[in-house]
Amino acid sequence: MYSDYRQKHLSVANLQPGDVLEYQTIVNVKPLAPNQFWYERSFPSMVAVLDERLEIDVPKSRELHLKCSPEHKYEVNDKGDRRVYTWIRKDFVPDRKAEARRGL
Repeated sequence: MYSDYRQKHLSVANLQPGDVLEYQTIVNVKPLAPNQFWYERSFPSMVAVLDERLEIDVPKSRELHLKCSPEHKYEVNDKGDRRVYTWIRKDFVPDRKAEARRGL
């Protein structure tokens, strides 16, 4: 069904605990339906995260239908004719004991 779906895997040599990994993705593809778009993001649950930010910047006039987990709150800010949805997560540490109980 999604013939244009792609994944990219990158190896970061010499990445050590305490290092900061910063990346940005920009995706511009032909939509599956004209004038529509879809986006899905899963926040990592198995690794520690010091600072993570996801921003979705769309025209203010564009109506969005968001389906979000209640544990991931977001902020909405208007900037001119744009609307920016922002999710921020800081100082996340996975619960290793809970993972062990679940068999992960």
